[in-house]
Amino acid sequence: MSRFVSHFKPENVQVQPLTLNPGGKGKTAWVNMKDNVNLFQGEDFKASFSVKPGMNETKLSSFTKMNLTLQIGDGAEHQSFVDKARQLESAVVKHFFEKKNQVWPDKAKFFSDESALMGMFNPFVKEGKMSADGKSYKPSFTLKLENLADCVDRLVVETKDKADGTKEEQVTEVLWKNSIVKYKMEAVVDESRRPVLDESGKPKMKIVYEGYPEKLPKFFLHLGQDENGGDIVTQKIEVKRDDGTNLVDSNGIKVKRWVGPQDIKVGSVVRPAFRIKKVYLVQSFGIHAFAEAMIIKPPPPREVAEFSNVKIVDEADPYLAAKAVSALENVATVDAAPQEADDDIPIPEEKEEVKEEPKRKSEKIEKEEKEEPKKKKKKTEE
Repeated sequence: MSRFVSHFKPENVQVQPLTLNPGGKGKTAWVNMKDNVNLFQGEDFKASFSVKPGMNETKLSSFTKMNLTLQIGDGAEHQSFVDKARQLESAVVKHFFEKKNQVWPDKAKFFSDESALMGMFNPFVKEGKMSADGKSYKPSFTLKLENLADCVDRLVVETKDKADGTKEEQVTEVLWKNSIVKYKMEAVVDESRRPVLDESGKPKMKIVYEGYPEKLPKFFLHLGQDENGGDIVTQKIEVKRDDGTNLVDSNGIKVKRWVGPQDIKVGSVVRPAFRIKKVYLVQSFGIHAFAEAMIIKPPPPREVAEFSNVKIVDEADPYLAAKAVSALENVATVDAAPQEADDDIPIPEEKEEVKEEPKRKSEKIEKEEKEEPKKKKKKTEE
């Protein structure tokens, strides 16, 4: 499989003629590649949302496509991905400009250059934005997933208030069915195809699992890396009961299910393999890329404050605890250097204290203060 950032060539994009969609809503055209390389491996991206249908799709049909929206980070590999995606976008806009007379026969004369089409073009990579509530969203792109409608148990639909004051129904969550892995028991045979017997003389048996369901995108769960740094993945995981124990069937065999879209959570890291499959034309036009396989990694653990070489105990030694508390309560006063102020907290300047000389009293007040003791003494003698 070829990496998108190193093997995609915009000059190889070939867009077939537009055809009317079933039902008459819009048109689509298949995309081929001149070099027949049209299965690309992407980078590791965070999932912005869980897998769900489009915003206005609240009912399922066999034609329903699911959306996987992936977040683009700031690293060099992600920026290289964006650069290649912009080349893909330019190739599609160029094609529509060259076919403008067939696509927009009544408006073609107003399109003097490719930039005139940009108002109708829906980019593959969406720019980051700031929401009305002040949240910042990184750039992202969306891959389509086919043939998942039968894997859905139920859609959770809620009524949301739109910015213009109206209401609309939206799918807030998809509840998925467990796709159980089917198996059969087969006899173990030797090189000459003869059954291998166990200690009791009976043929040894082994479990043979059936293959992955056809037509579904392939989901792999990342388990770690081997000693050479290669990724270890699986498509089958054990089914657990609510208490965390393994579910077993009537033969005592652990029940397994296929890794599926329900394993992609918000924040999960997904490495997709995708094809540039179609372009579409409604009121706007754009590109549909379809995911055919993906490796799912759990969200990275949140960094926590932990000290090295520190032992944390649940039950403290009473003597040590009492000694530590006593020491805290009898802290001696020590001379210390003044605290340094935080850079972002303004500290008022201290003003030098100026001692003012006392104001001179008037001669009348001074004479009264001297005569006051004499009056008190005379009154005492009387």
